[in-house]
This record gives sequence, structure tokens and C-alpha cells, in this order.
Amino acid sequence: MKTKNINREEIITFVNKNYNIKEEYLWKKYPRYCVFRNMKNRKWFGIIMNINAKKIGLDNDEEIDILVVKCESTLKDILLDKRGFLPAYHMNKNNWITILLNGSCKINEIEKLIKHAYELVDYR
Repeated sequence: MKTKNINREEIITFVNKNYNIKEEYLWKKYPRYCVFRNMKNRKWFGIIMNINAKKIGLDNDEEIDILVVKCESTLKDILLDKRGFLPAYHMNKNNWITILLNGSCKINEIEKLIKHAYELVDYR
């Protein structure tokens, strides 16, 4: 069952509010890509990207938003069996996972994965 599409602003607001982290826009060529990083050690834990769906193996040519988060490999393997999750796009496929922001995943599940990703990089 498909839920409502998750808006990139919902993700940004969640990260800002819960981790006091401001998203970073690092590339002129990709002005909508935003990175989330732990401010103590500068490690990334997530990135929102807008990409062509074909780049991640989907069967359409539309531009979509994805969230790629850091993830333990055992959890990643479990998530890949679920709808809305794909191997990491443009990141290490062992330690990251792609989440489609098309309504395949519920916002509370995405928020838990952001928390997990943040905790993975929250060290000094």
C-alpha cells in the first residue's frame, strides 16, 4: 500500500529539529542535492538527491527524490527485501541504502533510519 510522497522539506525539517543540523548544498552542478553531516566530526549520514529514476533501475524516465543514508550492512540486507529501498546510489553499497521518497516508505520508518544513520557517525 502506497502512502503519500515524502517531501524533501519534511526530511530537512526533521533533521534540523532533532539534530540541530542545517543541510548543506555543496555542488553548483547539483543545486538540490543536500548533505547532512554530524557537526562534531563532519561525517556524512545522509544526502537527499533528485535523480532520473532510470539511474537506480526504475522503469521510468521521471526525476525523483531519494534519500541515501548510512546503514549497517545487516540492516541494509533486510531493508533491500522491502518495497521502497534500493542499493545505495552513488555511495558505498555496503554501508549506505537508498530510500525512495515516493510514498513507498512511511515517514516514521524513514525517521528511524535517519536516527540510525546519525548514531552510526556520532563519535569523536
